[in-house]
Amino acid sequence: MGVLNLPLLMVAAFLLLTLGIGLCFTRISTSFREYALGDQAWHTAPLMGTLLTLIYGGGRLMVGVEQVHNFVLAWVFFILLTSFLPHWVISWLALRMTPFMRNLSMSDSIGRVYGRYPRIITGFANICFVILTIAIQINVMSRSISMCSDLFALLKFRFDCFIPIVTAPFILAVLGFRGGSSTALMGMAAGIVTILAWNRWIEPTTAMNGSFIAMVVNGLVMRVVHYVSLKLKT
Repeated sequence: MGVLNLPLLMVAAFLLLTLGIGLCFTRISTSFREYALGDQAWHTAPLMGTLLTLIYGGGRLMVGVEQVHNFVLAWVFFILLTSFLPHWVISWLALRMTPFMRNLSMSDSIGRVYGRYPRIITGFANICFVILTIAIQINVMSRSISMCSDLFALLKFRFDCFIPIVTAPFILAVLGFRGGSSTALMGMAAGIVTILAWNRWIEPTTAMNGSFIAMVVNGLVMRVVHYVSLKLKT
């Protein structure tokens, strides 16, 4: 019984520790830089190493090793090609992130731009993303010797819960788009419906992930709703 409850105890301890750290630093920190770095002046190399360690976790490592074993160099070239666009977009958005550096989270950033309810939805999406991330890490630790067959599906589902809902409003906010709460809610709802419909009817026949498509639909719906609302006001 103790062994069976070990993953649950690990999750509970991690969540309680994270909650305590978050509450502590939220009260004493006034900016994202202070929250993330404290009073230390990090050099580029240690900072990049820390970020890569956080981003490239055990789940990515296990999936990468498994797929390289199955597809050899084809998977390596696929990762290189598909990683170029996201990293280019991130580097481009980083130049416009100065107004958002005082926010402690993506939920805070979206809440300041779109209002209370989009902030709540973003917070729930982030919670789901983090819970699935913890589940992946626990899965990796408990199956460090033998590969888990459903690890790739769990990793994909984690992004399906996050990218279609949060990414488009955040990118539009960084680019200067300002809309009301209803605009963000309509976009998020469109992203959720799109990814659900894609996973139900399109992905089984095409084997293509629909997170990016749902993110684009989210952004387009936000722009259309914002444009229509402005026309109705005038």
